[in-house]
Amino acid sequence: MRSSSSSFSPIVSDVQLPIVPGNQEPASNLKGSHPNSSVLTPDFQKETVLDEGKTVNTLNISYIEQTFEKVKKYEHESIEFPVVKIPRQEKLLDSDGLDLNRSRQVIMMNSSESVLEYKILIVDDCPHTTHYLHEILNNFGYYQIVICHDPANLKELLQNFKPDLLLLDWHLPSWDGVDILDLINLYQAPNEYFPVLVITASKDPIVRQQALTLGATDFLTKPFDAIEVTLRIGNLLKTKQLHDHLRFENHHLELVVAERTRHIDEAHLETLERLALAAEFRDDDTHLHTQRVGCNAAILAKRLGLSDQIVQLIRRAAPLHDIGKIGIPDSILLKQGPLLPEEFELMKTHTTIGKRILSNGKTPLIQMAELIALSHHERWDGSGYPNRLKEKEIPLSARIVAVVDVFDALIHPRPYKRAWAVAEALDWMIAQKGKSFDPKVLDAFQSGIESAGYDLT
Repeated sequence: MRSSSSSFSPIVSDVQLPIVPGNQEPASNLKGSHPNSSVLTPDFQKETVLDEGKTVNTLNISYIEQTFEKVKKYEHESIEFPVVKIPRQEKLLDSDGLDLNRSRQVIMMNSSESVLEYKILIVDDCPHTTHYLHEILNNFGYYQIVICHDPANLKELLQNFKPDLLLLDWHLPSWDGVDILDLINLYQAPNEYFPVLVITASKDPIVRQQALTLGATDFLTKPFDAIEVTLRIGNLLKTKQLHDHLRFENHHLELVVAERTRHIDEAHLETLERLALAAEFRDDDTHLHTQRVGCNAAILAKRLGLSDQIVQLIRRAAPLHDIGKIGIPDSILLKQGPLLPEEFELMKTHTTIGKRILSNGKTPLIQMAELIALSHHERWDGSGYPNRLKEKEIPLSARIVAVVDVFDALIHPRPYKRAWAVAEALDWMIAQKGKSFDPKVLDAFQSGIESAGYDLT
């Protein structure tokens, strides 16, 4: 039985399969019928012979008109609607809200089939009109149809049924078309094409202009021609099909571009890492200093509570901190013993050389590496170089690298110094808390060293 006007019922027709004139078989056995529809699509085409002798398929208008004459009988009958819920396939959505299942269907199925797969919602308070529309659409092969007599249920339908096309009566007892279009705009995803065909008895041009201005896609006036309604619906759904296909293709292209950009960034980073390694070969016999700094900087960043994304950026950016040493002469870089003042001034330029090598980076990784290369010799008290930054003027990533870089340099031999014991190096660094190093960063580093089980005696 049909539900009251205060609720809605998704319906499909339970009419017996029609016998097509000239055939003794039900329509379910005819070419073009849909297995999921209970009112099947007859063959609406006929062969026409052209003057050149060619045969083409054309629309059999006379047969369609005969079919609609049978449908029109419902306009003057009291109709009970069977309550049958239509199975709904769950959508597979990506991060942008794109329906991947639908997009695949758009590509794989031909135009006529895929249009028939779309979901149609009819919102009208007149049962005769809605049943008439339902029968028309069923006879053309559309089978995912839901009827709503009470707009109060529209919000739930938009969320759960997720229609692809709305047939809307503009004048309803409690709501008007303006209210409904406003509600649709709230639930419509960005860049989504959602066609709305307004069907109303009003012939006021102001109503037509208002509907189209507020987002309606097309407009028909009652009484309407059944064939025209069907053709308009087909055109709107084919447009939606093309729009969905275009969205899928755009999304696919964005993924391809992002993947290729990632490969380019990886190749760029690999080149820089090899350049940094070339510089390191000159003053580190183990050639592992940059990798140790990267790993220890990431561990320290994690102890400071930074996000996993920032931790990974520091892990990959920190090894480039001394990339500017590629521009320092061997006579200074490999000198046994302390540097003269003028030599030290030249050594300090490795920070600005590193910045120049890494400048104008387009990715967060290279941008962070540039900051670290420039600022990892700044001191908390402002006595560092090259810009004499102090305290939180120094980027946090550079403050982290400053601690682990100095520690690693102290406990490993260099051409100009012996390796220090861990306890000796840590004592010296603690004495520099608030001078060379950020106190908070150094405290986290000291805690990590102690928990790692190093011999600090």
